[in-house]
Amino acid sequence: MYPYRASFQAQRNRAKERDGYKCQECGESKKRLYAHHIDHDKTNDELSNLTTLCQKCHLKHHPKKSLLSADDVRKIRELRQHGLTHVEIARRFNASYAVIQACATGKTWKHLPNIQPVIAVFSRGQRKRFNVH
Repeated sequence: MYPYRASFQAQRNRAKERDGYKCQECGESKKRLYAHHIDHDKTNDELSNLTTLCQKCHLKHHPKKSLLSADDVRKIRELRQHGLTHVEIARRFNASYAVIQACATGKTWKHLPNIQPVIAVFSRGQRKRFNVH
């Protein structure tokens, strides 16, 4: 659970109990709940610094930041078109298979145009020659 301290789990449960197992922003109670550090300091596990939030509200406080740039996504799509697998590309970019698959298929980064399909399929030897391994 790094970077959280060992005391966080107990405090997290106390915060949820104190808040009636409901999101303190929208009132949701049926979905997964999170204990949010109000001051964003993960070492401050004081009960007064924790509030209960559902995933949707919690993400408002911690928006996702992409570790990939638009140029990375273009390169991922290009490599996929050249026959590299999602796993091979994931290793190259130090990213998860799911992230690469979503980028390559256009599920994410929808604002970037997809690359036109390449007709030829490269063998491993050709990949090395074209530096797309």
